[in-house]
Amino acid sequence: MEIIIMTVYLVGHIQITDPARYHDYEAGFLDALAPFKGTILAADDAPKILEGEAQKGRVVILSFPNQKAQEGWYASDAYQTIMVARHEAANSQIMAVQGFEIPGQ
Repeated sequence: MEIIIMTVYLVGHIQITDPARYHDYEAGFLDALAPFKGTILAADDAPKILEGEAQKGRVVILSFPNQKAQEGWYASDAYQTIMVARHEAANSQIMAVQGFEIPGQ
């Protein structure tokens, strides 16, 4: 049986309320992300809403090679330290989404 390691995507919807303080979060973000092989796939301050209603704000999509990497990053001292700045500077909804493979593709 082949074991498939699934990518995990992290989707964030962020309403920044204090840009100066949020910059403190951004300043440490890439250094906290790198050890876990996380990648920024997309970031958009004005995403186009195709259906429904949504609050204005930044949408960010990250990818991690697997759930262990995503959970390790989120729990890491480096990320927990900068996350304080995000909590102080923004209202956020953060979701982890499991990737999947369609057999034969």
